[in-house]
Amino acid sequence: MPQFAHPRAAFGDILETAVVDLGWLGVATLLAFAGAFVAFVRYDVR
Repeated sequence: MPQFAHPRAAFGDILETAVVDLGWLGVATLLAFAGAFVAFVRYDVR
């Protein structure tokens, strides 16, 4: 039975992936905030 070998990843590769993921998370957050802000500003209380 073959033994599991832990994959070896360089710190730079992990950091690059994390930065891309955090970038997408930030963009999604800003878009959600912008949408909520526009909806709030356009809301008609009447």
